Amino acid sequence: MAYNDYNSNNSSEYFDEEYIDKVEDEFNFKECIVYAIDCRPSMLEPNEHDEIPLLVALKSIRSKCLDKINSRSNDQMAIILFGTLKNNNSANKEYIFVLQSLDTLDAPRIKEIDMLINNFSSVKKQYGSTDLLFPISDLFWVCSDILLSAPKLSTKRVILITDNDDPTNGNPIFRKTAIQRAKDLNNVKVECILLGLDRYDHDFDKDLFYKDICYFDDVEDEFEDKILSCTGKLNDLFEKIKSLQTTTRSEFRLPLQITPSLIIGIRGYNMIIEQKIGNPKYFCTSGEQLKEVKYITRWKCVDTNENVTQIDMKTSYNYGGEKVVFSKQDIEMIQTINEPGLRILGFRDSKALKANHQISHPYFIYPDESQYKEMNAIPKIVALLPQAEKLDKGDQTSPPGFQLIVLPFADEIRSIPPYTVPQGYEHASNTAKQLIEKFKITEGYNPMKYHNSYLQSHKNMIQKIALDSDDVFNDSIIPDYQFIESKLSDEIKAFKKYVGLDTIRLDDLMSANSSAKQKASPLDNELPYKKLKTEELTVPQHWKANTLNKVTNASLKEFLISVGVQPKKLKSELVCQVDGYLKIKLED
Repeated sequence: MAYNDYNSNNSSEYFDEEYIDKVEDEFNFKECIVYAIDCRPSMLEPNEHDEIPLLVALKSIRSKCLDKINSRSNDQMAIILFGTLKNNNSANKEYIFVLQSLDTLDAPRIKEIDMLINNFSSVKKQYGSTDLLFPISDLFWVCSDILLSAPKLSTKRVILITDNDDPTNGNPIFRKTAIQRAKDLNNVKVECILLGLDRYDHDFDKDLFYKDICYFDDVEDEFEDKILSCTGKLNDLFEKIKSLQTTTRSEFRLPLQITPSLIIGIRGYNMIIEQKIGNPKYFCTSGEQLKEVKYITRWKCVDTNENVTQIDMKTSYNYGGEKVVFSKQDIEMIQTINEPGLRILGFRDSKALKANHQISHPYFIYPDESQYKEMNAIPKIVALLPQAEKLDKGDQTSPPGFQLIVLPFADEIRSIPPYTVPQGYEHASNTAKQLIEKFKITEGYNPMKYHNSYLQSHKNMIQKIALDSDDVFNDSIIPDYQFIESKLSDEIKAFKKYVGLDTIRLDDLMSANSSAKQKASPLDNELPYKKLKTEELTVPQHWKANTLNKVTNASLKEFLISVGVQPKKLKSELVCQVDGYLKIKLED
């Protein structure tokens, strides 16, 4: 299957403004969540496992906040307690207390949650708790008022956490007004999600009330970015809140040509994104308040030292030692080979797809009824591998669709270097197989269980400073040395004996490593100037030592100006200028 991709980094240079606005609208979407937690007496009492539902809910929300503040810091959150004796809301509704208004996450808001968790015994005294009946529609009204301040481009959700499966207690008036108010929220694109909790003496019955206002797994609906409501035990609440997925954003939209007369739109999603530590921001501390420093980029002409704009600049490529200048239209024509889209070339059995054919992570594609825009495209050959829908206890873990695997071209596959198979290592090989078999993860590798220790350590360090907490980071990738010593010691000793490592001790390895570091290089005697520090040499001395590339641009320019030569812009050009000048001086 042929696939025409595009370079998103240069999208603003070649795409029209209408398409860019649509893409920016989708990627600027924020998520605004209102957590509404029931504070009835049953939510404040320990269950059969000595767990308090309200306390577990607060801990789960705190953990979710820590995840969001690292990955989606622009998302907003609010917390509402209902079923309280005290009230605090703009509509002055009884039994509803707005604990935190809708705003972005920061350290003070997380510290406020920590205070409730650490002093949970005072929650009932501070806010009160009651079983008195009140219109649950008031809660939806307060949620609507809070979400009025949500950004225009945002996904709005209300997450209800309760163990009361019928908050109307059979009152037909309360039921009718609540359902109507929930429909009003749905009409303004606000999703209502229920996390119903079972009690030790009663299972949560979603059919009594909440099936009319929330989506459950037994409701057939078209594919949308919706989170399904669910019910279950309290000990599953933490994982349910942690697993609440954020709004998925498409990577691209393209047409899929099945036949010349049958073309459908598809949307592609990037399912695997590498997490990286963000760049630190710079702030100005001279005033009373910290202010972030803004970067401004300006271009200057090397010859005239005047500012230039993008209109004055053109693109060039070196060809045979000469610069070939291109306009934006020329580059667009060069990069555009075919119209963008997926075109089916044929069908093959899935066995024909080998593991070495996947040189990058796949994309997930799904039918898309919206319009797609034409883009500059780079042709690629891809394979579409069908993916069936997977459910886990009613929750969708994998949607139906296709995995789009980019296949390599001939020059992207490395040839296997020559090697020889050692002889007489059958016993060592069998012993190694036994070790690998015992180390094998029986349930398969799940990346959700193993976090990047480098990233987690960085986040934990910032979290300790911001929250004044003493949370200890648990590294999930440290091997289980106790298991290795108790269960695998005999196999390890046998393997070391077969490969000749049984006589080597750890002290021998450490001493060999230290002696290797202290051993001098044989080149040191031949090139004595290599020992000199680069900053202690002058530019002519660097030229003699053939280390001009280690000199900074500023030093090269300063030297050229001092000898009356107008310096150029690039490092390679500056080195050539210095080299040419010193060669002429040497000949003279």
